[in-house]
Amino acid sequence: YDEMSTTCGDASTLFVAANFTDAPTDNGVYKSSDWGNTCVKLTGGEWPTSAVTLNDLAISPQYREGTGDTTLYAATSVGLFRWDAGSVNWVNLQPENGTAVYRIGLPPTFSRLGAGNSKTLFVADRNNVFFNTDIGNGTWTATGYKSEACTSISTVTGFAFPGNWGTKGTLRIFVSNSSTLCGTIDTSLGDAPWSVWAKVNDGLPAANIGASGIAAEPDFDENTTQRRLICATPSGPYWGTFDASVNKAGWKRAASFPAL
Repeated sequence: YDEMSTTCGDASTLFVAANFTDAPTDNGVYKSSDWGNTCVKLTGGEWPTSAVTLNDLAISPQYREGTGDTTLYAATSVGLFRWDAGSVNWVNLQPENGTAVYRIGLPPTFSRLGAGNSKTLFVADRNNVFFNTDIGNGTWTATGYKSEACTSISTVTGFAFPGNWGTKGTLRIFVSNSSTLCGTIDTSLGDAPWSVWAKVNDGLPAANIGASGIAAEPDFDENTTQRRLICATPSGPYWGTFDASVNKAGWKRAASFPAL
């Protein structure tokens, strides 16, 4: 939802991925259509009947009620699921045969009804980053993230993408992870299958400090001055301006923010 736009989204519609310590069978994705006053759990289709843990929730940037794109993705302890309000069902996408999925990466140009790169999405389990080029249907392919960026078991904590991802030739991905063994921020070099990666840790207090998330400014375009990133670390938030020619961001601590 964009409050500055008269055509983007619905301010009264909210989604929440919820885990309940005292009632794990109630864990799930909840939808509110009245500003959060009431919520309904989204069930049906191939959603598990036993308790699962919700790790992440992603909403299609093109989500519109009453259209052909009402797509959600839920990362859970037993895999990845896709919701489509049109069919009122969850579909089990099984990127890794029931393995837990921890993070979902939807580029800002993702569209269920689009063509080409616009249908591509990414997920991360404990071992690697995977991609699919057809909204989750069919084959999932491993990127080179594990062999190139992080050879030990780690947890990816976030994805970030250029605002014009796939529309002007750039298919770059930024990934943050919490491991103190693998480095904090990595970026892909080149396009699919995203087999080559590089570290982007310059300016951080330690190369392996770990990060709990990363984001790119909405208009990020590595061919302009709009190239700012922010990552959250145990030492606080850090801003950087990415330079694709040397794969560096020149991270600087955002002094006005308290340490996390």
